[in-house]
Amino acid sequence: MENAARALTMAAGVLIGIMIISIAVYLFTSLGNTSSEIYSKVEQTKIDKFNSQFLKYYRLDTCTAHDIVSIANLAKNSNKYYELEEGSGYNYYVNVIVKDYIDSKGSKNKEEKHFEKLDDAKYTEFIENNSTNEEKSEIKYFTCTKISQSNITGRVYQITFKAN
Repeated sequence: MENAARALTMAAGVLIGIMIISIAVYLFTSLGNTSSEIYSKVEQTKIDKFNSQFLKYYRLDTCTAHDIVSIANLAKNSNKYYELEEGSGYNYYVNVIVKDYIDSKGSKNKEEKHFEKLDDAKYTEFIENNSTNEEKSEIKYFTCTKISQSNITGRVYQITFKAN
């Protein structure tokens, strides 16, 4: 009888041990999944915040030369932060395209495919030549015609403006 009682006590101890180990494994797994979900949500929030800086201009037809230079500086700073020289849609490079603006020589129908790469002197020149419509003495506007987002990174990688 004593041996049977001891055997039952040992069996109960083993079962309790297995239950404790099972609970520990379950908690470890569920907490691990929760932390990865939180990390994913934080990353998505960062991407959404970054994209919103560009997406607010989409199809807006009242963008000024100052707005375009601000966006180009934002793109330039992002590209510099990630140490990127060229974009492909597969990395974090942001490209700004401006169409039909007036250059320093007064030429129209010009297109700059890498506006974000220009220096401050070129930005100042762009603002001087494209802030007002000389004939009508009114503010000159641009329309954001296209914004491209990467399917891989989820981030904006190209934004296009065209003079109105």
